[in-house]
Amino acid sequence: MKLIFVRHGESISNKAGRVTGSVNAPLTERGRRQAAKAARELAKTHIDVIYSSPLKRAVSTAKIIAKTQGKVPLIFKSDLRERHHGSWEGKKISNIPEWHKRYELGFKPGGGESPEELYRRVKRLMKLVLKKHRNHTVVIVAHGAVGRMVRIIATGRGPEAAIGMKTMSNAAINRFNIDKI
Repeated sequence: MKLIFVRHGESISNKAGRVTGSVNAPLTERGRRQAAKAARELAKTHIDVIYSSPLKRAVSTAKIIAKTQGKVPLIFKSDLRERHHGSWEGKKISNIPEWHKRYELGFKPGGGESPEELYRRVKRLMKLVLKKHRNHTVVIVAHGAVGRMVRIIATGRGPEAAIGMKTMSNAAINRFNIDKI
């Protein structure tokens, strides 16, 4: 399977420096431009299917990409939603002293989802997508923490690899060839 992962464009929470998580934040105007740029970059690539998180910022990005592809199926999967950050959601990152701990194994930020839980959720979906689309080109549009796990899983590593890994920029594109998960 050829997998293309695209992080959503800039959201209003990204712009404000707030933890978004499961909050349904829309794209900013800049985020829409970023998504359009990613769509133009992918327009020359044949895409068989697009999977997206059901959260607004990912849905908007996925729809912008889908417009350049003709009648490509667009499928929304809750397993692609952003990591739940519990009581941190909506807070400014600069006001969270434990922010640096967010990928430590077993750590549940603000009572939310641990890195291992996120990893298992994303891996489960990736296995299903690979089984269904082994010989296809698949785009996944989702979020920063999900993208981190997709990159780790696609390269055969475990959730501990998330520690210290840089978050993808908004509307960044990563490509993988995946034979097994």
